[in-house]
Amino acid sequence: MYFLLKILFIFIFIANSCVEPYSIDFNQTFNVLVVEAELTNSDELQRIYISNSQYINQNLLKEPILGLLVEVEINNNERFRLLDATDGSYIFPESFNPKIGDSFQLFFQKPTGQKYQSSVETLVRSPEIIKVYDLFELKGTKAFGKTVPSNNVFVDFKDTNQGQNYYNWTWTLWEKQNVCFSNDFYDLYCEKECYEILQSQEIAVFDDRFYDGKTVEGKIIAKIPYYQDKGALLEIKQNAISAEAYSFYKQLQDLTQNNGTFADTPPQIIGGNITCVSDPNEIVVGMFMVKGIQSIYYWLDRKNAFGKANPIGLLGRQVQPPKGGGNLTAACLTLKNRTPVKPLNWME
Repeated sequence: MYFLLKILFIFIFIANSCVEPYSIDFNQTFNVLVVEAELTNSDELQRIYISNSQYINQNLLKEPILGLLVEVEINNNERFRLLDATDGSYIFPESFNPKIGDSFQLFFQKPTGQKYQSSVETLVRSPEIIKVYDLFELKGTKAFGKTVPSNNVFVDFKDTNQGQNYYNWTWTLWEKQNVCFSNDFYDLYCEKECYEILQSQEIAVFDDRFYDGKTVEGKIIAKIPYYQDKGALLEIKQNAISAEAYSFYKQLQDLTQNNGTFADTPPQIIGGNITCVSDPNEIVVGMFMVKGIQSIYYWLDRKNAFGKANPIGLLGRQVQPPKGGGNLTAACLTLKNRTPVKPLNWME
């Protein structure tokens, strides 16, 4: 979920409900509260991250905030208190069961008394994905600082006819990984099976104003670099989001993907939906998003790329075995972006 962490590194701040971005002085020192909050109808363990971040002389220092009272209110009635995991994350209790049509609002309070709240968000059902397919493009996307071939992934789905709707797409990619250790001098192959886990970085959003109740065909939702010629597993999540979340994502898309890279983006403030009730002038970075999710797995076989280009490799370069040879290998550790466990729905 936490693609929004990148916002801090390009300093796109989220202030109040203002929707027009405006510039900030890059030389200032900032101390801001950061909220990464997402609520979905999926079965995954859901949590909210709250931290304090300081930007001093173009260096970012991020520290989790512990001991908060964090609650989510349902339908302007019942409140659930989230459990403090003591690492800056707050976990929804097992009894918490979000349902389509329910409305939710986030509240939290510091031990020192400052109070914060989000706007009200409603959980909307996402339509099912009818079809997934991919097309190979020789100069398809950017990776490792250069233009590379890609498999561009498209979806078809039937839009709902219940007023104006908004969507975004995220994905997770599992690739077979052969290298489990690298430094400036050599790489070591994995001693056992290993899988790299890659997350979507680009923003894909959609406004259904011209499709109300119709079938949407050929919506591009991912450009997967041609890492290797073997197959990979892709999980696609189609998310129904609010108009405010769509506006937030769209402005991020315009500021980053349509105007160079994250590094090229000037410091900006754009609108979010979390405010400090105690001090409305305090800058709060983050948005409480409520998403109705439909997910689907797709086997990216890459057969349409054979003979058209050379794979770029998961390292973005050729593997460098140790000089002198030998049979040294490295363990496949369980990390955020790597696992020794074969993914569910893997087709090899």
